Amino acid sequence: MKAGPPLSQYPDLGDRVYYLLREQILTAKLPPGSLLLGVELARDLGVSRTPVADALNLLASEGLVEVVPRKGYFVTTLDIQAYLDLMDARLAIEMAAAERGIAKASEAQRAALRQQHAKVSEFSADSERPLDYPEWAGRDARFHELLVETSGNPYLMEAYGRLSARAQLAYIRFSLSAGIRPVADSVGEHEAILAAFLAGDLAALQVAITTHVDRLRQFHAARSQAIAARPLAQQQPAARVSKRLHWPGRNRPAEGY
Repeated sequence: MKAGPPLSQYPDLGDRVYYLLREQILTAKLPPGSLLLGVELARDLGVSRTPVADALNLLASEGLVEVVPRKGYFVTTLDIQAYLDLMDARLAIEMAAAERGIAKASEAQRAALRQQHAKVSEFSADSERPLDYPEWAGRDARFHELLVETSGNPYLMEAYGRLSARAQLAYIRFSLSAGIRPVADSVGEHEAILAAFLAGDLAALQVAITTHVDRLRQFHAARSQAIAARPLAQQQPAARVSKRLHWPGRNRPAEGY
């Protein structure tokens, strides 16, 4: 996940509400399946219902929120087949972007990839740092976004950004719900992707990306089976947001800001 600027840098109130809710969704503070009540969100954030409605509609257009007729807005919950289809599309976009970027990436872009890999590696199995899974997932997603950005193709970047956000929701659904975090394998796979990219070895890069995506597909498919095997009551996400949101600087800072 690409970190956005501070809320104070958004002059438009609707943009600020959108940014806050998007971050809450992608860091699992609003977990998949959560009911998002516009009236309650507006009250908790101290704003009118209009910017909240605008933000929810924009999130729905990105696939992060689902609109259920006569029921309301819910944080998207992907089933396993939707996730597998999404990963197929992600692989195609990332491959196309890598093929273009490997030969044209600037030194600044290569440095950014190295720096982001170092940030992801802070959560490796050898690290003494406690694992914050949503934070790690965001750093992981940003590594891949940087790789796609080396293509210089804005359409590939836009398409990948939408898929990346939905994939992060699936990671939360299939990993956190099963109590398992696939960190160690991803760090090593990122290392292979980075090494091939920096060496200009397209064949090795294609193998490394495919290996990484295929392993994630298999991992989360297995996790979905583990969830399905649990009692039905334990499979269902919270019916509504369980804690109130607070606008940064209002009563107290929102968590994570």
